Amino acid sequence: MNGDVLVDAATFTVGAGDRAPAVLHRSGAAPPLRCASLLKPLLFWAAAGLPGPAADEGRWAELAGPAVAHSANDPTVTVWDGCGRDALLDRLAELGGTRWRCDPSATPTFGKVLVRATEVAGAYARLAVSAREGDAVAGRLLGWMRTVADRQTFGARAAAATSLGVDPSVVAVKSGWFCDTDEVSARTHAVTVTTLPDGSVRGTAVLTAVPLGAEERAEYTATYREGDEVLPVHERLAGPLIASTTQGLLTSLPA
Repeated sequence: MNGDVLVDAATFTVGAGDRAPAVLHRSGAAPPLRCASLLKPLLFWAAAGLPGPAADEGRWAELAGPAVAHSANDPTVTVWDGCGRDALLDRLAELGGTRWRCDPSATPTFGKVLVRATEVAGAYARLAVSAREGDAVAGRLLGWMRTVADRQTFGARAAAATSLGVDPSVVAVKSGWFCDTDEVSARTHAVTVTTLPDGSVRGTAVLTAVPLGAEERAEYTATYREGDEVLPVHERLAGPLIASTTQGLLTSLPA
């Protein structure tokens, strides 16, 4: 492995009586990174209000549940193609505050939206506020995020629970992980959203990119099928980094 490890991290706080989140940025050395699966809950938040395959509530749940809880790709592709990229990202800009764009150097898929940690933190903070104010769609998405298997959290859930003194079951998590054939680094990202007993919400967004050598990239490409097969690679490369950064965000910055 050679080259620099990139880390972009941010945290947010929403007070018990607040609607506007305070987003605090910790490190900004990294350029925008491809999101991988990190935005899946947000994309389904946007899709719920658009014509297309997710317009029906029942069908929306059939697609959104596996996409969020298990990071299934096929349901997300269905919504990305069926609603339309621009319609989804336009609607998400209205909801989450940032108009994201796909990497212009690559085919515009849902996993190639370019994001920064502050933007991701801000969007998930708005998702949490919307759920708290009675948005059933946002509430269901956060509920599915609380069921994400620990092996897909890269230690972020445990770090958040320890830092905030809560049970891990209340920590909502969504991660994303991938190294595409045109990339030299494995991207591993994780967001956490935790509602505290006093009604306030704390959250984190940690984005990383760890360079791989040529042999490692070839082995990765040969192994990848659905995503689970390469989880151990991402855990080894970035798991401790995501866990420690998540903990640092929640313990060293003001609530």
